[in-house]
Amino acid sequence: MNPPSPKVRTPPAKPARASVRPTSRWAAAWAALARVWRRMPRSWLAALTVAPLGLVSMGALGGLLYFAVAPLVWPVFGNLNEWRGDGVWPATVAVGMLWSLGFVLAGWLNQRGLARGWSPRRRRLAYAAVLWLGAALLWVLVAATSDIRFS
Repeated sequence: MNPPSPKVRTPPAKPARASVRPTSRWAAAWAALARVWRRMPRSWLAALTVAPLGLVSMGALGGLLYFAVAPLVWPVFGNLNEWRGDGVWPATVAVGMLWSLGFVLAGWLNQRGLARGWSPRRRRLAYAAVLWLGAALLWVLVAATSDIRFS
């Protein structure tokens, strides 16, 4: 056999690959959740705190949220104290618990605003607006789909 000429290069030998076990979907989902947690831990902590408070408050949080968004929902649904039916109390509890998801959405928007160079004041206003609009949307959805008789 002739030795290779100096102009011809042979590719370097590939190192032996260790067997890598494919990552499961659950592991990938947990890794994605960990990345999201690291980006906005305060919003996640708020959401994880408010969700049980919506249940433990026995509907008081949902009732307070109704009065907070009253300028938007009062003309359509009327006074919360005059509602009748078996769905009133579960609706107030559900809104109080589901409202916690607004903190995650507001945190995501806050991170987007931070990346785009928004001022802290603008980001705080956007955070508050997401929470308020989230409460209004939840009340419209829950009141429209629950077994409630409006007076």
